[in-house]
Amino acid sequence: MVSWHGNLHMLFSSTGFLGLIAASLVFARRFASLGQRGLATFSIFTGLYFFAAIVTGILAGSAQDDLNILALTVFAFTGAVVLGWTWISTISAMLKRSSKA
Repeated sequence: MVSWHGNLHMLFSSTGFLGLIAASLVFARRFASLGQRGLATFSIFTGLYFFAAIVTGILAGSAQDDLNILALTVFAFTGAVVLGWTWISTISAMLKRSSKA
């Protein structure tokens, strides 16, 4: 049974994760229009990988008895979080640099 704290965590983290996915795809489109293919590709990959990790996590919730699936899901989701923060840091550094120019 999930506590109300756990439910709030899921609600707000899901909102934030969907925001990250949307932002990465919006930035991907912008970078593509500016001809910055590397950043566009990085942004698309981040959004799609994060989405896949969330969907995999939801689907793995029904397989709670299989520890191998759960371990792989946690590993994939941890990778998505690290990738997401790397993307946010990269975009933030790029925007900070361009605002000083």
